Amino acid sequence: DHKILYASDASGIADIYEISHSGGDVRQLTSNGQRNYGPAVSLDNRYVVFHSNRSGRFQIWRVDRDGASPKQLTFGGESTWPTITSDSKWVVYQHFEANTPHSLWRVPIDGGTPEQLTQDLSIRSTISPDGKLIAFWYNDQKGDSRWRLRVAQVENGATVNTFDVAQTV
Repeated sequence: DHKILYASDASGIADIYEISHSGGDVRQLTSNGQRNYGPAVSLDNRYVVFHSNRSGRFQIWRVDRDGASPKQLTFGGESTWPTITSDSKWVVYQHFEANTPHSLWRVPIDGGTPEQLTQDLSIRSTISPDGKLIAFWYNDQKGDSRWRLRVAQVENGATVNTFDVAQTV
């Protein structure tokens, strides 16, 4: 719909906004919710997901595309940086619990039981346009291991490929 969604804390509180691609028509989509970051729009344009600490800790929330009807999708630990599968059925996000590394999980976009996708330290995922693959940063935390990029199947988390990156990354 030629809109760009973004988070801004220019007002002192981080909220989600949309702006037309030409730079006008700014509209605030979230409010009264503490800090809201990382918006992602479903390809069917029905929902926006983001992470917010409105419930005390960062969790994944969903709102209708117009910002109405907020719904918390994750509970416990901390969950951040959501992405949505191309079929708009799943929200993939990074999750952290005490004494465990960040890992990738998914939850149905309508809410439900989350499923863990990765075991190793895994963050900041993105999903392929066909919805079959997910790419993310990972680190196996062995010795001096470095961050790498991994590509895995969305359905079961099985590794398709791993890419080394420069040590400075």
